[in-house]
Amino acid sequence: MDGASGSVLVIPYYHVPGRKYTIWIHLYAISMYSSNPKMGQRAVAKATKEFFGLKTYSHTTLGRALKSLAASIDADGERGGFEDGGRQGGEVKAGPEPEAGSGQPDEKKRKFPSVDDTAGNRAKAAAFLGGLYRAGDKGDIRKAAREIVKRWYDKHRRLLL
Repeated sequence: MDGASGSVLVIPYYHVPGRKYTIWIHLYAISMYSSNPKMGQRAVAKATKEFFGLKTYSHTTLGRALKSLAASIDADGERGGFEDGGRQGGEVKAGPEPEAGSGQPDEKKRKFPSVDDTAGNRAKAAAFLGGLYRAGDKGDIRKAAREIVKRWYDKHRRLLL
């Protein structure tokens, strides 16, 4: 570095800064929620907690992770993920826009998003992650998540979530 000193921060691929759970847990939950339109966030959080043997995993954690993934996809126009090997596959089709409230601007902010409210983000995540949650056992899910995160970082030079 030409005599200059500096610091380097190394973040393992599986660690999500500021979050308690590893990347594969978040991607598993997002994939399950996005692939099952009739399944709510609470049910997915419970299934994720049971599958990974966690003491806790909250539906609000899932909601924040989904919102973060959708924002990353939007920012970079990413379309392909798990099922198409990371190629720029089919176009992501967003779900319907949420309907306007009853004229009170804070009404939507106060309630937890419903399955219908998250339709657009779920569609983006489903197109990106495909059937990740059906990849097999925990080891297979870790490997698949590692590939998704690695391809994302190699392409965009930033973290996925």
